[in-house]
Amino acid sequence: MVVLNPRLALESPVKELPKVKPLDLKRLTALGIRTVRDLLLHLPFAWDEFGDPKPIAQLTPGTLATVTGTIIRIAPKISRFKKLKLTQATLEDDHDDDLNLVWFNQPWIANQLEKGDRIAVAGTVRATGFGLEMRNPHHEKLEGGDGAAPKFIGGLMPRYHLVKGLTSKKVSGWVDGLDGAWVSPSCSSYKLHSR
Repeated sequence: MVVLNPRLALESPVKELPKVKPLDLKRLTALGIRTVRDLLLHLPFAWDEFGDPKPIAQLTPGTLATVTGTIIRIAPKISRFKKLKLTQATLEDDHDDDLNLVWFNQPWIANQLEKGDRIAVAGTVRATGFGLEMRNPHHEKLEGGDGAAPKFIGGLMPRYHLVKGLTSKKVSGWVDGLDGAWVSPSCSSYKLHSR
């Protein structure tokens, strides 16, 4: 048995991974992911290239981008026409330019983030009558002041085959949480290597 860390082996059930809840376990089982090995071999089918963080003034509508800044407004709302629950926010970058953010069917984001939080967002840039906007962007709170860079979003992000209730960000987080270990074939068996 190949050991990833003192507690986990490739044959360990995914329920032993941190942050795998019972509902997540059902969803992973639906994808055929039962062990750590299954999770590592559940490869992304595509990659989104968001790139390094850019100033809002350099964004181009229709492209993928990463932006860092400070939330200057955030609130849960209900849309006028379809009565959708959503969260709207405004992000201001270091050059005092604004980017509108909208998360549809995710009103809880207004409880996770608050005015004054420094965050990074990654998503598709859209032009609207109210300026530039990202809809349902990936987001990450930044720790460490103005110069902090995102650790988990932006750059190259994997896209996995999923079931309802499971996100590529969540699957990627579990894979990244395996202590920086990776597996490579050597002869006919697998060996564990550290990065």
